[in-house]
Amino acid sequence: MSPRVTPRLWMAIPAVVVTLALSIVIGPMIASAIAPKGDFVAFGLIIIGFVLAVTLPVLALLGWLRPVFFEQRRVRGILPTVLAFGPVLYIVYCIVSSKWDNIPIEGALVAIMFAAIAGIGEELAFRGVAVITLRARLSEVWVAVIPSVIFGLTHLTNLGRSGLATSEVLYQVFYAVLFGFSAYALRRVTGGLFIPILIHTLNNGFENIVDSSGGGPIAILVDGAALPDIIFIGGLLLGTVAMILIVRDKTNDPGPLLAAPRIR
Repeated sequence: MSPRVTPRLWMAIPAVVVTLALSIVIGPMIASAIAPKGDFVAFGLIIIGFVLAVTLPVLALLGWLRPVFFEQRRVRGILPTVLAFGPVLYIVYCIVSSKWDNIPIEGALVAIMFAAIAGIGEELAFRGVAVITLRARLSEVWVAVIPSVIFGLTHLTNLGRSGLATSEVLYQVFYAVLFGFSAYALRRVTGGLFIPILIHTLNNGFENIVDSSGGGPIAILVDGAALPDIIFIGGLLLGTVAMILIVRDKTNDPGPLLAAPRIR
């Protein structure tokens, strides 16, 4: 099915910027204005509701809704599928290591909800609209690499943030790039955007819960690798290998929505 508006390469940057702005700028501004003071659950729900209420109709109007959320051609190989789920290892670690008796239910809900804001907004941007716009002209390896690298570089905005050393921010950039590769692989092997959103949300949410429960946050690698680092980075490296296997197999290349010359 052809889209009403054909995705073009030049649309990638504005599409990503607008999608991110909805979840990290406009949505929070609206939530701050109408959510009861101190009600973080309502605050998060308003942001999520706003993002979905705006993006879903616009994507449907453009004819992009299905290609953003569903792959044209799902990768079905056993090895890339297993490797793509590498990030789940860290989520399992967080579940096991968290001191659940110390965590109020509302606190856990808020942690997951705020993680969902990032999970939905960032995956829609980097593994959603970026994928279908870059596919208009670029080969699949660049569709995987470019959004992941840019996703990692966006974490440089944390430089100068209180309590974060430069080395920690650079570590964030490193693992965010790897997570981008893994999320791309998850999109390809699961056939859509839903599992990447879920894994992204659980990854961020359980990290916050582990921090708050004293279970041990992700350590900074330059200060010496700890068990969380090994599990976290190890899982992301598995996902990265899955991405490499997927883009190397041209038989699984989904191609652009409409035929167009491709740059390799």
